[in-house]
This record gives sequence, structure tokens and C-alpha cells, in this order.
Amino acid sequence: MKQKTKEHCKIEKKGSFGKKWKVDSIKVKATNDNEVTWTCDDSDFMIWFPPDWNPLVGTNQSGKTRLFTAQVRQDVSPGQVYQYSIFCYADNEMAEGNSPPTMIIE
Repeated sequence: MKQKTKEHCKIEKKGSFGKKWKVDSIKVKATNDNEVTWTCDDSDFMIWFPPDWNPLVGTNQSGKTRLFTAQVRQDVSPGQVYQYSIFCYADNEMAEGNSPPTMIIE
């Protein structure tokens, strides 16, 4: 039986000059029942995956929130990379990651 994993991704303002919203890449194993949680202490945010390239169960976007947890679909395959967007309401700015942020299936 494959073990469930939980990944955490924190959205933060970073940088010494002209701070920007940043998010690290997420690496998720291609196993059943994996969850990813995004959090942000300083802003509400919204996450959006393209509807035709979405690794999440049930939805391709969050609502306006500071915490969003979603289960990863069981039919994702190793080597797949999913780009997505994060909008931060505090400054009306997009978060930067790997331009855009990515979720990598290992």
C-alpha cells in the first residue's frame, strides 16, 4: 500500500528591495491520496490551474483564502509538470515561483 503524503507550500513576500510574493516549487510523489496545502500569513490568495492541465481533485481553483488544501489526482504520472497561478489580494499581485509556480510529479 502506498503511503499518503502531505506537502506544504508557503506563499511569502521575499527580497531585500522591492519585495515580491514568492512560492517554491512543489514536488509530489505519484502515489494515491497525496495532499498539497498552500498557506499565506499576510494576504488572502487564490490559486488557479488551467482547466485542461489540472492535477487537483474536484477543482482547478481555490476561492479567496489564506489556507487551501487539495488532493492530487490519482492519474498523474511521474515527469509531469503543472504550471499554475497565485493571485495575492493584499497588493493585487501575482506570486512568482518558477515563472509561473510549478508542481512536479516525481
